[in-house]
Amino acid sequence: MEEKKCRTCGVVKNVGAFYKQRKYAGKQYYCGSCKKCYIGSRKEYLKEYQKKNAEKIKAQIKIYQNTPEAKENRRISKAQYNLLHKNRYKARYTITGMLQRGKLKRKPCEKCSTTESIHAHHDDYNKPLEIRWLCAKCHREWHRNNTALS
Repeated sequence: MEEKKCRTCGVVKNVGAFYKQRKYAGKQYYCGSCKKCYIGSRKEYLKEYQKKNAEKIKAQIKIYQNTPEAKENRRISKAQYNLLHKNRYKARYTITGMLQRGKLKRKPCEKCSTTESIHAHHDDYNKPLEIRWLCAKCHREWHRNNTALS
């Protein structure tokens, strides 16, 4: 049985306690339990960093989003999503087209009766013309508590 010493905690453990490295053929220098601690501390550090540098990060994101590379990545991601969820795409496309052609009018929210930021909600994407009108707030609440049929 092969053993290895963890560089973080200094304990000699079985090689099976160490994760494989993706880039290299060997094992990582820290054991699984130390990796969990490392990841936890890394998450805390990143949260703090993001709070301290929120404006800088927003500016960098805004610059990146306007690059041709980012636009191409968004286009590819959207196309992949639409291929995976054809019925959702078809349902959304149908309603959008009907709204644009004037065959369908937005109605007030069914839950709170507001007319601000109204969404067409599908309970079942396989029935594209069966929709409920919900405001953005009620729509988010619905999806938090329910799952749409695909």
